[in-house]
Amino acid sequence: MNNRTIISVKRSRLMCLAAVIFAMIGFCFVDQSYAETNASSTKEKEVFEKFICYNNYFTAKIPKSWAKYEEIGDADVYKEYGVDLKGPKNKAGGFPYIKITYYGPDHRRFKSVEDFLKFDVGPDGSWSLPAEKVGTAKAVSIAGRPANQLDKKAFIFMPPDAVNPVKIPMFERLIILKGDKGFYVIMYSAPEDMVDESMKIFDQVIASFKPNA
Repeated sequence: MNNRTIISVKRSRLMCLAAVIFAMIGFCFVDQSYAETNASSTKEKEVFEKFICYNNYFTAKIPKSWAKYEEIGDADVYKEYGVDLKGPKNKAGGFPYIKITYYGPDHRRFKSVEDFLKFDVGPDGSWSLPAEKVGTAKAVSIAGRPANQLDKKAFIFMPPDAVNPVKIPMFERLIILKGDKGFYVIMYSAPEDMVDESMKIFDQVIASFKPNA
C-alpha cells in the first residue's frame, strides 16, 4: 500500500466520521471566526506561497516545503477540484496532511453536502475503528461563511504492509462549508507528536482560504 492509498483510506474514514455526527446534530452555525479562534500567535517559520485552484474555485496560502499534488486532468470530468498537501515524515513514518476540495454542483456522486456525509457509511452506521474518539461537531466561520468542524483522535499503522507495523496515534480535523452551489471540504490529519507545529501551518492555510464559488 503506497502513500496515496493511505490518503484514500484516511479520506474515506474522515467522510464516514462526518456522516454520523453531522446527521445527529444537523448543519447548525454560529458567527465565530475559525481564524480568530485557532490562528496561532507564534512567529511564522514556514514559507508560504499562493495556491490558485484550477478554475479559480478557491485560493489559499500553502506551505512551500510540503509536497503538493493537484489532479487537473480529471477535474472537469468528476467536478472535483483541489489540492493535497503532504508534510515531512516523523521517525515512525507518519506525516501531516492537508486536503482542500471543492465539489461542484454537478459532481458525479455528491449532489449536496448531505450526499457527501452519507458516503461509505454502513447500514449499522459504523464508521470508526476501536479506540478512536470523536469530538462534538462545532460551528465555525471560514472566510466569512458558516461551516462545521469536527475533530477526531484516530490511528494508523506504519508501514501499512509490515508484519509488525507501528501504531501511530493521529489527530484529524474535518471542516465542511457550503458554496453558492457546490461545497468545500477541508481535511487535516497529523501524528499526535506533530500536531503542535503542523496545526500552526493548517491554521494559516485556513486563515488565508478564500472560496470563490
